[in-house]
Amino acid sequence: MKATPSKIVVIGSGEWGSAIAKAFGAELIAGRAEAQKIDADIVVLAVKSQAVAEVLKKHNFGSSKIVLSAKGFDPLTQRLQTEVATEILPNNEFAVLSGPNFASEIAAGLPAVATIAAANMKTAEELAQIMSRKNYRLYPCDDIIGVQILGAIKNVIAIACGIAQGNKLGENARAAIITRSLAEIARLVKALGGKSETLLLPAGVGDLFLTCSSEKSRNFRLGENIAENGRFVANPKFLCEGYYACDAINKLANKIKIEMPICNSVYEVIYNNQDVHGQINQLLERPRLKT
Repeated sequence: MKATPSKIVVIGSGEWGSAIAKAFGAELIAGRAEAQKIDADIVVLAVKSQAVAEVLKKHNFGSSKIVLSAKGFDPLTQRLQTEVATEILPNNEFAVLSGPNFASEIAAGLPAVATIAAANMKTAEELAQIMSRKNYRLYPCDDIIGVQILGAIKNVIAIACGIAQGNKLGENARAAIITRSLAEIARLVKALGGKSETLLLPAGVGDLFLTCSSEKSRNFRLGENIAENGRFVANPKFLCEGYYACDAINKLANKIKIEMPICNSVYEVIYNNQDVHGQINQLLERPRLKT
């Protein structure tokens, strides 16, 4: 007997939510929709990181498996999104979906891959099998911690790359930022209990490279805007995920006492109104023996 197809619902009707709903052939519910019972086998939350807790508290999800596409840290507590989610809905299973994906290309049906991570590999494999499509292949992973960290920190590094691009520092400089950022990412992943090999997955170097090298990335464009002004100028259209992530990452790095010089420089520019060129010079003057 043929298995009944799993029903997928996507919550979040922005560009990303609309794109993956189209890719999965899923029902789409607006992030601001009234509280309701969600009838689905799998629910994908495609809302911003600062709205995840609110949406989880609002609806009745029944026994649905819930896939978070907002990675990283809760802006208020610096805890991983899945930690907050599990506290709100302790009886549901959670997973994380992470690029490298641009919404416009997913919506257009262009080929792409992503990582689907869960606390156990069996759940990740089941979700990968159910949700994968011909032009959108999902690869399972059981490092739900590492995937979330990577999904947050790559946005901060993209801001740094945008700053370098806007200051016309050249392709070598951007490659240097991406390369050196891997040391910072590895330190944070290790400190929080993730796996170093996760860096090699699509959610790792794939997403990092994409976000740090394209004008389609809002975080990259934020960096260019900072370079244009010499400093961070508050503008609602640039308050993207990297803006919130760099604050959470800076607080977390200070708390657990690990060095993250590139992320710290982005934080200083955005939150302490430091001059871009001063931060660039500090990074260039950093002792070479330091990792």
